[in-house]
Amino acid sequence: MKILSRDFTTFEKVLIAILLIVLVVLAYYYFVHIPVSNAIKKANDTEIELKDELAEVEKKVADYEKMQADLDRILADPSIQPMPSYNAISEIMKNLNDVLGDLGYRITFSQVTKDGDQIRLNITMAFTAPDYPTVDEMLTAFENSPIRCKIGDFRASRVYGYNYFTGEV
Repeated sequence: MKILSRDFTTFEKVLIAILLIVLVVLAYYYFVHIPVSNAIKKANDTEIELKDELAEVEKKVADYEKMQADLDRILADPSIQPMPSYNAISEIMKNLNDVLGDLGYRITFSQVTKDGDQIRLNITMAFTAPDYPTVDEMLTAFENSPIRCKIGDFRASRVYGYNYFTGEV
């Protein structure tokens, strides 16, 4: 059985050719153009997101570099001492022992208090020193200590009949 037993006319051949061209164009549009266009749009969206993320990271890096430069400038100043952690009691005790040495002393710690953004540990100290220059050396040592301390009140008195000073900080 021959279904296509006759020859097509020129008009029919042109119509079949046009139909085939339309089918190829539609196939190209649906199977190539649309997926590629979607991929390009998605890539452009991703590029925009990545550029925004890169701008944020560059800003963070610039902020970090500025902070590092500030920190380097601050640490280069020998008069500025870093502040230890608020619970640096072992460092505080070592510093007190280094400064007071063989002097007789009594130390009382109060509760930790918050003063603005700073946390303070108030210490009351009574001591006995053989002479005033020793007291002066002790206060200078506290002033130049790597652990920051604020001397709020200081009293020293000479005990009559004895060659030593008592003081309370």
